[in-house]
Amino acid sequence: MPENEYDDCVQITLEALTDTEKLSKSLERYRQLTGKEYSQRFWESQSHRDRKTFRHLAGYGMLPVVGYMEQFLEAFRKDEENAKDEWKNLLWYLHDYVKEVQSHEAYAILELYVKEIGVNDLDGIFEITSVMESLFTEAYGSWHYGRSAQKLEFFRPFLDTKEYRQVFQWIDEFVFRNDTEHYLPFLARFLSYEDHLLWFPKEAAREIFFCLQAGKDAERMQGALRRLYLTEEEQKELRSREQLIKDRRELKKKMDAVKGMKKAFTKTVSESRQKDGQFKEIQTFIKHALSEKKEAEKSAASYLCAFFSKERVFLHSRAEMEELFLLLSTLYRSGAMELETVKEFVGKTEELQNGETDIEAHTDGQ
Repeated sequence: MPENEYDDCVQITLEALTDTEKLSKSLERYRQLTGKEYSQRFWESQSHRDRKTFRHLAGYGMLPVVGYMEQFLEAFRKDEENAKDEWKNLLWYLHDYVKEVQSHEAYAILELYVKEIGVNDLDGIFEITSVMESLFTEAYGSWHYGRSAQKLEFFRPFLDTKEYRQVFQWIDEFVFRNDTEHYLPFLARFLSYEDHLLWFPKEAAREIFFCLQAGKDAERMQGALRRLYLTEEEQKELRSREQLIKDRRELKKKMDAVKGMKKAFTKTVSESRQKDGQFKEIQTFIKHALSEKKEAEKSAASYLCAFFSKERVFLHSRAEMEELFLLLSTLYRSGAMELETVKEFVGKTEELQNGETDIEAHTDGQ
């Protein structure tokens, strides 16, 4: 049988075996027949087909995966470039095995790597980025590709509390350094999964929550998070504080709008003063004031009070008098002007006779 066909048969056999003793005997038989270790194939090339075999053998303790990382790091300390070249194929399989941290051995390998190199990629050799992204899973993929999801679940029953916290510290540092824009949303989604409190101290989680709560996006914090990390009294106080902030913002918005309206009203009056159609212009202004209509009516009423402060007001034409009366009627109906005031202004108004030139006012004594 050709060697490659024999290797394929051995591979299928090994992957079917789930008994460590039988696996060990099969590997020994292979060594005796070929004169080489089966693991040599993982040093010689990178094959997607062989990844499954590597995981299977490592899962049953047939490959010293933790020892591999220890040996690589020792070689890396002595000569980085040479170590990368010599170990590139083996580390390709080791990297695939570590992803998602599905065993305590995978955790141990990751721990060795991070202690020596940190949460940094060895480009083309060992990409810590994909490992970190695989640690937290959610309904639609990793946190990196599913940021719209509301929860981040991390559950590895073979880890103890200390190891859980260590993994969280690694990914926390990784996200902060490499995906800073989404760091705060990442923390919020982490906090939203209550089962994390089985291994993450609640007081520490509360501290993170309060830091997030103090941020600019605090109003978007989920109610579920507040119920989880705040007492009833704290929730009540927070709601009151947020309502106060909201009310102040609305008040400022209202004041800014009124200020803008008054500025526009002043401009309208200034441009139409001593011209035909001034009262019509004011009426049109009020009509288009929309949300600030009440304030516009008040401004118009104040202007007319100043306008009619003289004993007599003479207007150019009957049409302009009609426009004034229409404006007065509008202000009366809206409550911006009292009936007695309207009567007073109407009583002071007269049509300008031939020979008179002052549009605004003449007193009886002139």
